[in-house]
Amino acid sequence: IAGTLHGGAIATIIDGAAGILFASSGRKGMTANISINYRKPIPLPSVVLCKAYIERVENRKVYISVSITNGDSQFGTMNDDGDGHEHVEYVHSDALFVEFKKWLIVLSARPREI
Repeated sequence: IAGTLHGGAIATIIDGAAGILFASSGRKGMTANISINYRKPIPLPSVVLCKAYIERVENRKVYISVSITNGDSQFGTMNDDGDGHEHVEYVHSDALFVEFKKWLIVLSARPREI
């Protein structure tokens, strides 16, 4: 839709935010699955808030929740979407990251001969 952020760009933002959270928790791994619920188009230009939380950890699986909003009461509203200063959740996502097995990390850290 003209004047809105492309869904692929939104998915990239979500994967990036979840990946940064995953890595900052001291883990090494990769994205296994992302489920994205597009609730409302993100108008361009706009300022948004992207929040990511670790929901739970099960062995090597890390479940992460990500939302993109126009802000909330904790931080104050970041932009006016035309309807006043209401809280708007544009996107909600659930992601699964899988931590590499420890032996894989050891093998990948070994120097390679050329």
